[in-house]
Amino acid sequence: MDFSPNLALRRFCLQKSRFSDSQTLAIIEQAEHGAPAFEPSVSTVREAQFYTWRAKYGGVDASMMALLKELEEASRGLRKLYAEVCIEVSRGRTLSRNLTA
Repeated sequence: MDFSPNLALRRFCLQKSRFSDSQTLAIIEQAEHGAPAFEPSVSTVREAQFYTWRAKYGGVDASMMALLKELEEASRGLRKLYAEVCIEVSRGRTLSRNLTA
């Protein structure tokens, strides 16, 4: 079986979070008020994950988080469209080179 780093990265990026947006915000909010966010016996959140969330979502409320998710989805669609156009342009250049040669 072939192992492709790009395939592994794609699978990692497409994984669903175990926590909903509201749970993520609640964990960040609790930590801001002094509750331990990543104590192993209390929560299943790893320390690294907590700090990633705090950097990304710190100071964000639920409506802003929904807007952020919507913008990320739109950006993902535009990047996919751009990649498809680049592939088609590349194929067209290859085809035109083969025809003129």
